[in-house]
Amino acid sequence: MGADGEQTAKTISSIFFVSGFNTFIQTTIGDRLPIVQGGSFSFLAATFGIIFNPELISIEDGPTRFETTMRTIQGAIIVSGCLQFFLGYSGLATVLLRYISPLTIAPVIASIGLGLYGVGFSGVAPCWALGLTQMATMITFIL
Repeated sequence: MGADGEQTAKTISSIFFVSGFNTFIQTTIGDRLPIVQGGSFSFLAATFGIIFNPELISIEDGPTRFETTMRTIQGAIIVSGCLQFFLGYSGLATVLLRYISPLTIAPVIASIGLGLYGVGFSGVAPCWALGLTQMATMITFIL
């Protein structure tokens, strides 16, 4: 995305701060469940689509490209958050949940995971022993 080391560090620290803040909100004024709000992977496919947008890739200056890409991603997240807010507080989520079952959710989650297969598996290829160990460990503890 054109980020230098300092911008990457600020981005990662912002994610940690917001995750901690979300956890604080969840445990104080939310439903008070002791869970940790962490980063989600479900938005990665859309984020990669924004990152590899030809208009953003064509920006020559690295810091400018990074800032423009981050603003676009932030705007997309804000719009989707507002949509979720509207669905939750308008009561439409209750109506929609009558038609959404585990048979609907499982293929969606599977398609998100399979869509990210190329990104994850390319990282496993240089060290297949560690990758296979990680997969075996994950499968063992899932069961």
